[in-house]
Amino acid sequence: MKKEDLDINKFAKSCMENDTGNMARKNHMWFEECVEKAKDTWNFYELYFATKDEDIICSQGYGELLKRLVPLYKGFDRYVNNITSHASEHYFTVSDWGRLKIGVNDTYFYVPNGYGDGTTFIHIFHQNDDAIKWLNAVEHIMSYSSTIEGKFDIINYDMGKDVLATVDGNFNIYYFNRDVVFVEV
Repeated sequence: MKKEDLDINKFAKSCMENDTGNMARKNHMWFEECVEKAKDTWNFYELYFATKDEDIICSQGYGELLKRLVPLYKGFDRYVNNITSHASEHYFTVSDWGRLKIGVNDTYFYVPNGYGDGTTFIHIFHQNDDAIKWLNAVEHIMSYSSTIEGKFDIINYDMGKDVLATVDGNFNIYYFNRDVVFVEV
């Protein structure tokens, strides 16, 4: 297919055209290869998202394209799961208000889960996890919530007080579609 026939967002397309830096260069070459092989836009998505290359997955082009497809693309969750699976700690909590409750003693802070009621999945990336690489992927796909510093508890229910885990450090917090990600900075 021709690039001009590819029906994707202009900004995502400009990210695909960027070849400055190693991840962007690899992504650009993969983009070109997939466009050349694709029969139509949906076939392009299937080809493009089939990559296992972590540099491509962590590129801005990949993240921007995937983020703009969320309402349309049924396979989105498996790509988010691929990224979050690299965290060193994983938990899940229950939510009646679509949020994750964190805090200390009787002081709590609520992080949206980007989805609503039900299960919220928590993923914690520590600095020793090659976090910088995966932070790129998280930032491109998820929404930034806030930063937290110090020792805090993750509460197992957004309307409860039972501690599921205690975490200590300085973390940026991101969320999207039931996943809340803490990345140590």
